[in-house]
Parts: sequence; C-alpha cells; structure tokens
Amino acid sequence: MPAGGDDDPRFGFLSAADYATARALLTAAGYAEKAIFEMVGLSADSLPRDGGALLALGEAERGSSLETLILLFLIGAPVEADRARQALQPMDAGEWAEAGLIAVEGNLVRGLVRLVPFRGLWLAHDRPEQKQRADFVMGVGSSTVRLMDVAIRRPVRAMLDLGSGCGTQGLFAARHSDRVVATDTNPRAVQFTHFNAQINDLRKVETIGGDLLEPVADRKFDLVLSNPPFVISPDRRYIYRDGGLPGDGFCRRLIREVPAVLEEGGYCQILCNWAHQRREAWQDRLSGWFEGTGCDAWVMRTETEEVAAYATTWIRQTEPDDPARLGETYERWLEYYDRQGIESISTGIITMRRSSGRSNWIRIDEIPPRILGPCGDDIELGFALRDFLETVGDEAGLLEIRPRVSPVARLHQRLAPAAGVWESEEMELRREQGLAAAARVDQYVAGLVGRCDGRRTLRDLIHELAVALGRDPNEVAGPMLAIVRRLIEQAILLPEGVFG
Repeated sequence: MPAGGDDDPRFGFLSAADYATARALLTAAGYAEKAIFEMVGLSADSLPRDGGALLALGEAERGSSLETLILLFLIGAPVEADRARQALQPMDAGEWAEAGLIAVEGNLVRGLVRLVPFRGLWLAHDRPEQKQRADFVMGVGSSTVRLMDVAIRRPVRAMLDLGSGCGTQGLFAARHSDRVVATDTNPRAVQFTHFNAQINDLRKVETIGGDLLEPVADRKFDLVLSNPPFVISPDRRYIYRDGGLPGDGFCRRLIREVPAVLEEGGYCQILCNWAHQRREAWQDRLSGWFEGTGCDAWVMRTETEEVAAYATTWIRQTEPDDPARLGETYERWLEYYDRQGIESISTGIITMRRSSGRSNWIRIDEIPPRILGPCGDDIELGFALRDFLETVGDEAGLLEIRPRVSPVARLHQRLAPAAGVWESEEMELRREQGLAAAARVDQYVAGLVGRCDGRRTLRDLIHELAVALGRDPNEVAGPMLAIVRRLIEQAILLPEGVFG
C-alpha cells in the first residue's frame, strides 16, 4: 500500500530520472483522457471500478500497453506479469512495485492505486476498495470539479492548496502560479500530492504536512483553495471527511483563521457545509463567521438537505452494506444532530477577499447562478460589481452611470396562445456562460436593458421609459433602480469601466 506515515514503506520513485521515464512511457502508451475515451467509449473516471468489469474495454485493442495500464490503474483488474512488464518498459516492474504502485503476486500483477488522467494531469489516489481506511485519500469527485470551476485563475505569485488530498487543486493552479504550497494533515495525502507533482513534472509545487494553517503560519498567499473535511458528523474516523469539531465548527474555524495568510486583495475559496440551527436564521448565523475578518465574502448556497437525507448520503459512502450497522450509525448521527439543535445542513461555495482598512460587505446567494464551466473570471467580476454598488452612493449617483448589457446575456421569452395570437407568458434575462445568473423581467425592464449600450445614462433611459408609459419619471425611477442594482450584481448589466 502507498505510504502514509514514518513507519510505512516508501511511496514514489527514487529519482527525477525515474519520474521522467514513467512520464514518457505513460505518454507513449496514450494514457490520456482522449485516447482512453476513443478506445473504451467512456471517460477515464467513468470506467467501472471493480476487478471484474472487463467488459468495459469493449472493442479495445487486446494486449496493447494502453489496455494493460487501464486494467491495472483504472479498472483494478490483475494482469499477467509478462503483459505488465511489457507495458512498463523500459522500466522494470520491480521499480513500480518498490514505488508502491503495483504488487507482483506470482504470475499476476495488480495496481495498488488509481492513476487517473484528468484535465491534462495524471492523478494517483487510493482505490475505492480502500475507503474503510481512516487515512483514505480521495480522487476527483463532484466537489473537486466544482471548486476547480469556480477557482480564480488570474496569475498569482503564491497559491495555497489547503487540505490537498491528492493535490488536484494545487497542481492545476500551478499553471497560473509562480509557487504552490500544498498542505494536508494526512501524511498519505502529502505523499500522494508529492508523487502527483513529480509525475506531472510540476517542480514549483511544495508539499508540507501539518494541521490546517500551522505549516504556513509565517507565509502569505494571493490565492487559497480548500476542499476541506467539511462533513458535519459525530465521528472523527475519516481524515478526508470529518473535521473533528462540534457541528460546523471546523468550517467556521477555517474561515476565521485563513485571513491571516492572505495577502491584501488575495482570495480564499472554500467548499463548505453549515448548520441550520433551531430558532435561528442561517443567514444571520453565517454572516457572523465573517465579522472582524477584514474580508469581503460571497456565499453561494448550492443545496440544503434535511439531516436525515444528509446523514444517509454520507453514511452510505463509508459504511459496509450491513443493514444493522447502517441503522445503528444512522440513529447515532440523528441523535447527534438533535443534541446540536441542527435541523438541516447547507452546502455552498464561499469566496473571501482580503480587504482590510474599511467596512466589509457580505453577499449571500440563496439560489445561486448555475455554473456552466470555468467561471473564476466571473467570480472576480462579481466582487468588482459589488464594490461598485457599495461606492456608487445614493440614487442620484446610480442614475448617472452609463450601463451596457453583458455580451453573454440573452433574453428568453416563453409565449402562450391566447385569442388566436401568441402572448408573452414569461421573460427571463440569462447569462449563458460561466456563472449563469438569471432574472425574471417584464417587457418594460427587458426593453430598458436592451437599450443599455454604454452611451446613455440610466437617468435618460428611465426617462424614456416613463414617457412611453405616460408616468412621472420620479415614480418609475425608484422601482427601476432596485431592479438595475440586482442586474448589476448578477453581471447582466455592467457599469462603464467594469468589463465582463
């Protein structure tokens, strides 16, 4: 098994030359997402993860090096030793065994890790059947992809992958960072991250073991990404899952402490769970986490579950399929939530920006925009737009802006038959890429937005609308300005000088 502590066997190759040779043989075999998809018809991460799933190979070229690597490191099926030796040439299979990547058992060889091609990287992590280990190291999951998609991708001097797991966030961020530091409290995770940095020839990545921010307390970063052990549970069994503090205390602690390592203007993005307590508005409770941090904060709630459904989801991921054991664990979790006064639990994405020396703002989206692919630029744009709204001043100041409609905005209209003609039943303005916000509007708002070309002031546009309606412009201005504020916050309308 891959190493995790001082007493474990070594994990990883001995030298940079070995990593270079391994990288070359993986490349020569075509061990990449596109080639695997073309051979098998499934993405690398979608391949069945049990040793008997050989049918997944379909029409694959039998006996090829690529097929052998798929069997060893994706499907997890044992292969004949001669086939493994051929696929691993010019390296010796013994070197891969000594590195903790394979086990040679008589005339058979089996993979000890999953090695998954993902977005131009190779990522080694624990196999699914090892999930009962307390120090299990996860691979790419839905939360991994979600954090990758919202991550801010501007060039930065220093980036921190806090709670690195197998290192996905830090390795991907190395493409736009001068230096990356990846930390984890789990020694096995530190070793996996180090291996993955080496196999991908990412020499700017430094790996350190330690609790939370302790290993980097004397450093500053422009970007911190964290997919931490955020699950609210009564257990401390799994390092990757359980934070070890009561309720949502771990996520609260992280949010309170991370500003200390942020450069001024630096961002921290965290996947988070928070509790809904009895007789307390969750928005008020969550807002209190950010008080005194010196950071602006944007919270996007992605889902909320009752505690029964939440417990069932997480218990089934780790417990063996034993009805009695599952039932006992489920009851224990529900009793814990009852003692803590927790009625439901939300999942969300929190982005913080270090902005000291002034009062800070917090934005909470209870129904966040859809995420249509990478949207880090849209997150930064959202901060710029909220800054604008905080500083624009009173209504008179807002009336003098010259807004323009976002180039990625579209007006959608649903029509219904009525008296022999089509009548508008619903109109919606939508951003159609990245952070895909949407706003229901009527024909008058839609008409005003359509005339926002960056040349006329909002005052003039509202005046034109009022004249068309036969209304006093002062009566129209108040409601329209409230709508415009929301459309600016959603990046559907953009003030002059703010580009998106």
